Formats: sequence, C-alpha cells, structure tokens
Amino acid sequence: MTDSQCGMATASNKKTTYAFNSLNDAEILEYIKNSDKISLADIQQSIEDMKAKEILAQHHIWEQDVKNNHYYVVWLLDKEGRRLKQAKRKDKQALEQLIIAHYKKVHAESTVSDLYKEFVEYKAKFVKPNTIQKYQSDWNRYYVTDQEFVNIPFRKVGKKDIDLFLANTVKTHKLNTKAFSSICSLLRQMFIYATDNDYIPDNPFRVKREIKKGCTPTRRKSSEQETYTDKEIRLVCEEMERRLNENPDNTAPLGVMLAFELGVRIGELMAINLDDINEKERTLYIHSQLSASYDMSDIDNIKRNGYEIVDYTKTPQGERIIPLTDRAMNIIERIIMVNERCGYDREGYLFLNEKGIQPPKAVEAQLRSGCRHIGIKYRSPHKMRKSYASSLINHNVPITTVQTLLCHSEPSTTLRYYTFDNSNKSEVYENVKNILKDRFIE
Repeated sequence: MTDSQCGMATASNKKTTYAFNSLNDAEILEYIKNSDKISLADIQQSIEDMKAKEILAQHHIWEQDVKNNHYYVVWLLDKEGRRLKQAKRKDKQALEQLIIAHYKKVHAESTVSDLYKEFVEYKAKFVKPNTIQKYQSDWNRYYVTDQEFVNIPFRKVGKKDIDLFLANTVKTHKLNTKAFSSICSLLRQMFIYATDNDYIPDNPFRVKREIKKGCTPTRRKSSEQETYTDKEIRLVCEEMERRLNENPDNTAPLGVMLAFELGVRIGELMAINLDDINEKERTLYIHSQLSASYDMSDIDNIKRNGYEIVDYTKTPQGERIIPLTDRAMNIIERIIMVNERCGYDREGYLFLNEKGIQPPKAVEAQLRSGCRHIGIKYRSPHKMRKSYASSLINHNVPITTVQTLLCHSEPSTTLRYYTFDNSNKSEVYENVKNILKDRFIE
C-alpha cells in the first residue's frame, strides 16, 4: 500500500466518532485495482493496516525523557474520545500495538445497552421529557429483562438476534400489538441512530410477520371504560357541588364541572385566562396550556420541577375557538367570584389558590375521590374529553365539527378513539327490543 493510499484512508475519516466501518468499498476496490496479484489474506491485512492507521491518527504520541530513560507516551481514550489514562513504552511500535489493542477492546465492548444510553441522551435534546420517560419505561420493562440481548456488542447484532429478542419478548410478556409496536419503534430508532453516525454500515432491524402474529390483538375498550354516561356526569357534578359547599374557597370541583362542558385537555383547562373569554359571542379561545417542566440533568432520574403556562397546545391544530354553554358561563362566573372573594389574582387565570395557578392534579384528585364517594368507576380527565366528543356525535353533530373542537388533524382520529355510545345501556337495549318486537305488526 502506498503512502498516498494510507493518507486517503485517514483523511476520509474526519469525524471523531469511533467506528471501524469508515473504510468504504471504493477505497478497497482502488487498492485491489492497483495490485497485480492479490490474495484474500492480502486484502484482509491491507484493511487491518488501514484501520490501524485510522486509530493511530486519532492519538497523539509524544516523547518523554525521565532521568535519561526515554519513553513514548500517549493518552488512551474512552469510547467517547475522552482521556482515560496514560500509557508509555520505550518502544514506539509496542506503544502503537497497545493503542490499537486498547481501542479495539473498548469499542468492541459497546453493547446494545451502551447504544441505548447514547441514543437516549441524544434524543433528550430534541423530544419532550415524557417521551424519554416512555423510552425508559419500555427499556426497563422489556429490554433489561433480556440480559443476553442487551449485552451483545451492538456492531455484531444481526437480523437473527433481533428475531430472537422480539420473539422471546412477545412470548415472555404476552404482548399486545400496541406494546409490540412501541418496542419495535425504540429498537428501530436506536439502529437508525447507529447507522446515521456510521457506527454500523447497515441497519439490522426488521420485523418478521410471524412474530407480530404472535401478539394479542389490541382491542378497542368498551364505552364503560372510556366515557361517562349522562347520568354519571350529573352524579359527579352533584358531588362537586357538595364538595364546593364544604370548601367554598377551592375552585377545583368547579374545574371538574367545566371540563365536562368544554371537552378540552386538562392542561388547556388549567391555562384558561379571562382574556380568552368572549362574553359577547360566548366563546373561548384555546391557545395555551399548563405544562410540566422537568430537570433532565439525570436521564435515569427525571424530576418534575413544577408547571408553567406555555403559549402553545399539544398539537399545531390545538389553537381553536370553542362555544361556551350557559352552564359553562355560569361555572366561569362562579370561579371568578371565588377568586375575588379569596383575593386570588394571577394575571387573569381562572384556577388559582394562595400559591398561584393550581396544578392539573387538583382537578384530577377531585374527580377521583368524587367517583369513589358516589360509587361509580373512575375514569381519567382525558375520558371526560371522550365523553364530550361522544355526546356530540351521538346527537348528530357533524364529525368534522367535533374534529375541529377537539383539535384533531384527521376525522379518523376522532371516530376511532373518541366515539363511543355513552347512553344508558338498559334504556338503549329496551328501545332496541321494542323496535324489533313491533317490526312485523301491520
């Protein structure tokens, strides 16, 4: 191999990332083309020589004289390129061999687990904390339990390794299709990250159809699980009135009642401001939300710092105007009266206490304990939103209108996830039986 060819190999790898796959096919073919007689052993040796030059080019060797004892010295690096420890040898060639052996050992031991840690630290710069928390939850639940897979050097992971991991995970955890898709998404993104950074030449990820078929189908939940009936809503609101009578300074029960009238997300509810209310047109402008802030300094231990109002909603379609019912206007007026009586004032926001804006858990806690007190099944504040949507659709409001009110990008989202029959089942069944009974009567 000529000096110019070696120079080409090292110059082509300007990145500081450590990957053995920076040699491309063109460089190898160029070497073969310029060789008259060549064997497989020659090719392998030439590739190793080029790799060695790449490794040594990333290390600075200097000479040191300690009381006339001459040494060659270098900093050995970790896999991120940071200084790990010094090494020295009297013979420069021996030190170079040590450098190459150390480099190969460090990087050959980068496992799937190491790749995940690097990937999630990278993603934390771009995505929301709850996305990272979801990654962590899936990793701890499904990956960590398979130590054999997560400890494979990720550069050696092949398609069969992924097949075995996915098949074992489906069997061990009895996964449904939704959980399986979540696991696959994380693994796919990890190996895309590895290929984008030239750690590996090709992405080994794939999903075999027969593995996915082993999952339990994700079934649509029943209306009893997903929505409140009109009767239950009345019972909950009556319970909130009772609670308000016991503690007239707490507007959280009124928040529960208002949520049933608006169909907004809980964060949007807590961010309602007097400036957003148009009393003349009886509408509410939704454009902001109360959002949790997090301390992301330790990815393994993400902590919530508190809440802040942000001038955007969950999705780009979230900015919208929704109508206010007479009940909604009445509830808002009552909230304003409580705030004025208690001296709560924070830039026009509705849901306040002596400390400032109330957190979402204030409303959630009232709903949960209220359901328990009246003896009905608790469903989350998000299910109040589904109840709102279902009531509109069941009363023949056009799906496109409901889609707009809920700020969904597609009507299919509204139909698939927010449309349930939340009417009283016994009345519905009785009505069906009466219709069928009389259908042949002339």
